[in-house]
Amino acid sequence: MNLDRKLVGLLRRMKVVPEKVRQRRSSGPGAHLSKGLGQSMDFSEYRPYQPGDDLRALDWKVYGRTDRLYTKLYVPEQEETVCFLLDTSLSMTEKWEAMTTVVLGLANVVLGQGDRVAVLPLENTELADSRGVAASRGRSALSQISRFLDATQPSGLTPLTEAFEVAARKLKRRCHVVILSDFLRPDAGLPGLSQLRYRRHRL
Repeated sequence: MNLDRKLVGLLRRMKVVPEKVRQRRSSGPGAHLSKGLGQSMDFSEYRPYQPGDDLRALDWKVYGRTDRLYTKLYVPEQEETVCFLLDTSLSMTEKWEAMTTVVLGLANVVLGQGDRVAVLPLENTELADSRGVAASRGRSALSQISRFLDATQPSGLTPLTEAFEVAARKLKRRCHVVILSDFLRPDAGLPGLSQLRYRRHRL
């Protein structure tokens, strides 16, 4: 499934992972000189040049304006993971196309922020570990997600409480969790959400 270009343009204005969350997560190590000065570093601040600083970190434009040497400091870019938990029960059949559009749209936003995306179907068994899309980034990730959604057919009944508990055990690293379900089951799965919160996932 391909997204409408106009929709993609609108989605690019969104942010799935709030900037304040990213800043809070990346504040631990503090600003420092980057040895590689690669894409994995974000500019943080300036400090007066000190003997031994990497000359590549000097900002010559600032020097031209102030006649003083300043070194650019960087902080590690904080990469986040957003995991979509999908209800694949039979009741989602008529809603599947709409849900696919939502997942691909939000995944496009997340990947555009430089973060990772994962997709996990909600199941009450831990045997189907191969199903879903592992956390990944880039254009290939969106293609994998699209193929997975196209190949998945809603069927059966899924006890959401057990499914959320299984998902909590499968998600090894803390991530942002987006749940897509009609929540039509009587149990609504709410007790199982506590397991996701216990493992410090953001819902």
